[in-house]
Amino acid sequence: MNLFGNKLQEKRQHCHKRTSGLSHLMKPESGLLKIEPTNLMNTELIAAAANATIHAEKPFPQIVGMLIEAGVEFYHVDYLALRKTFYSGDGSVVTTPIPLEGLPPVAVDFDAEALRANILDSQQNHQSWRNFTLRAMRGGVQGYFAFLCGQRVTYFGRQGEQHTEWFPGAKR
Repeated sequence: MNLFGNKLQEKRQHCHKRTSGLSHLMKPESGLLKIEPTNLMNTELIAAAANATIHAEKPFPQIVGMLIEAGVEFYHVDYLALRKTFYSGDGSVVTTPIPLEGLPPVAVDFDAEALRANILDSQQNHQSWRNFTLRAMRGGVQGYFAFLCGQRVTYFGRQGEQHTEWFPGAKR
């Protein structure tokens, strides 16, 4: 397993420890159960990770580590609304903007081959998230979900197409 894979395994173990002990607070309300978030996410650390991503200050494995430490289980990048939404296992939600200017519209056609090349370029050549975003949008990616504990990212096109990419070194 490579260094990226080893670090992710460590973070995944931390992720499971962090989320496995969480219990939802449930209260009867009109005969229904309601889940109340306990807000265990560290919003300052999430904001720092989002900022580091936008400004290409840290590589993806370090961003993943920061987000897991902040209590994030998965996040959604929405290129149409220009925002990222971070979710915890307890129902907490944090949203940050994507403050990039000069982005193209999301192409109508989803190009899975171009997406794979874009992902590979990010992994091997450490392209910036901005460049990844530009290429993804031109390739028809309207957004994606990054499942940190699940060690995969699922990308979506405007017509419902999808492609799932596993983190390097992830156990499937």
